[in-house]
Amino acid sequence: MSYLPLEERQQSLRDRAREVATSEVGPRAEATDRDRAFPRESLAALRDAGLWGLRVDAADGGLGADLLSTCLVVEEVARKCPSTGMCYKMHIEASELVSRMPSAAQRQGIVREIANGQAFLTVAGGETAGRGDDWVPGMRLSAVTRAGEGYRLDGIRKSYVTSAGEATHYFMLCRVGEDAKPNQLTALLVPADQVQWETLESWNGLGMRGNNSMPMRFDGT
Repeated sequence: MSYLPLEERQQSLRDRAREVATSEVGPRAEATDRDRAFPRESLAALRDAGLWGLRVDAADGGLGADLLSTCLVVEEVARKCPSTGMCYKMHIEASELVSRMPSAAQRQGIVREIANGQAFLTVAGGETAGRGDDWVPGMRLSAVTRAGEGYRLDGIRKSYVTSAGEATHYFMLCRVGEDAKPNQLTALLVPADQVQWETLESWNGLGMRGNNSMPMRFDGT
């Protein structure tokens, strides 16, 4: 698809994504879907091409790309491999959410790790009895409890988690405490290596069999 007129930077990012998608992502797409193989090598190629911190501000080490540039980049990747495109898109989405919220101290940690390719994020969304990712006020969201300076997750189940079991960090919405109102939401970024987690089902999505979009359960502090 053509979006005209494009600025020089938008064209440059699109062309960079097209090059890596054509040379690295596309050739693996058939095997990724056929074998239900998570596209680690294709995602690594995007990281190595400098596209990992696409929506992270330049001041924090990212590219600071605008929304149109982001759409163009994701489009080029998804055109060659839908599974890779989905995993990458969810990483970009979670990365933007996280990079907009942290304190200055956090920016020296997780946001920098996103920008330099050390952190791989995704969104853990949707819950049983909910409406997919529609976080309506009346929905009974996951309830977690305070545990010192952190939070305790007891059997938190999320229905739709792209890159399940592969991401280093999971972004999720929850309620803190059983008495919290349904619209009192707290955003958590859960490091995979600090909690127990399990994938609950297999994934066999048409044309996107490699993206590991499975339910997960989280326990730990």
